[in-house]
Amino acid sequence: MKGKNRVTISNIIISIDRNLMNKAKHIAAIRHKTISSLMSDLLKEVVESEERYLQAKRRQLDLLSEGLDLGLKYKKGWSREELHED
Repeated sequence: MKGKNRVTISNIIISIDRNLMNKAKHIAAIRHKTISSLMSDLLKEVVESEERYLQAKRRQLDLLSEGLDLGLKYKKGWSREELHED
């Protein structure tokens, strides 16, 4: 079908502890998944989480650079006496 987004799949090789691999196989079986799809899902979660974090960080840095309206728009400053009134 033309116009459909196609996903290109890349294969990777990883080295992990045998005990960890056995546990991962067990988890994948419980979830009715392959090790490959389990790892793909986990990597997707990590990447999406990082992207959300970076977006939030960017928003917060933008807010910091803009500053917040503290309702003092027309106040040019305070005198020392005003700040230290009893």
